[in-house]
Amino acid sequence: MSGNESSLNDDSSRLRDRASSAFQQARETAQRADRLRDRATTAFQQRRQQAAQAEERLNNRVDQFAGALGLDPDFVEPVQLDDRGEDIGFVPTDRGRDELASDFAADRPFVEPADAAVQADPTEGTRTTVDPAAFDAVGQRAAQQTAADQQFIQPGDLDPEVTQRGVESVEIAPNRRDDVGLRVREDTASQSEFVTPDDLTADVSATGVSNVEIAPNRRDDVGLRAARQAAADQQFIEPTDLGARVTGTGITDIRIREDRRDDIAAREFAATTELSDVDPATDLEPTDDGFALTPAAQRELGALRLDEQVPEASVTPDDVTLEDGQAVFEREVRL
Repeated sequence: MSGNESSLNDDSSRLRDRASSAFQQARETAQRADRLRDRATTAFQQRRQQAAQAEERLNNRVDQFAGALGLDPDFVEPVQLDDRGEDIGFVPTDRGRDELASDFAADRPFVEPADAAVQADPTEGTRTTVDPAAFDAVGQRAAQQTAADQQFIQPGDLDPEVTQRGVESVEIAPNRRDDVGLRVREDTASQSEFVTPDDLTADVSATGVSNVEIAPNRRDDVGLRAARQAAADQQFIEPTDLGARVTGTGITDIRIREDRRDDIAAREFAATTELSDVDPATDLEPTDDGFALTPAAQRELGALRLDEQVPEASVTPDDVTLEDGQAVFEREVRL
């Protein structure tokens, strides 16, 4: 019995050991599975985190690129430049191109969105310019709109300079400046009764018209025309009796010359009295109101009038005296 009990004890120990070993193996297997699962989970999370970081970096670059162009990030798209997806470039979308063309045109006179060309390359970058094919259309638009805002200038007078940056300048072409000047002179002369285009000068430069005035060497001619017109409307006045003050801008004054007032009075006395010839130097004297006949001229006038009244005598100025401004015949007349 004792031998049997010993065998049973040995068998029981071996079974217990095998069970313990199997349990440990199962436990170790489970632990290895847990470790593999943990490592797989960690790798997945790492890859997921890396993808999220990459996406964040990409979005940041999109935002930077869009901000540099003044676009909404939705109007920018990335372009993969290598097989691994590590090299990324950016270009505007079609909507982004339209926005760039509109912004470009809004900042440049005479340029419309359709005139803009958007050159987008994920490596070289994005650049908006005036399409060279649109240079002529932009230039014509610039000439027409500029001429519409300026008097005397026609679109054909202008020579716009158009580059890819826009309209650099709109100037009067050198070979058109004489035509512009003539237009200015003709229009200015049409507004003055006594001025002709040939009397005027006008400075025409690349940027416009200035200094339109009556030329100094033509002002006497203008003054004489004005004097002739003024004299034609008045009795006893001749053009040479008038003085016209002419400046570069026109006639400022027309008046009787002081040194010609006695000549006018002499003509008036000759026209309204029996005196056929009145010499301003000897026959007139100044008064507060103008001029009067000298006593000698009054006696001559009295003689002429009395000679008609007294046909039986020949009355001369020596026969006439003045009493209170009246001519009196003093000589005795014998019948």
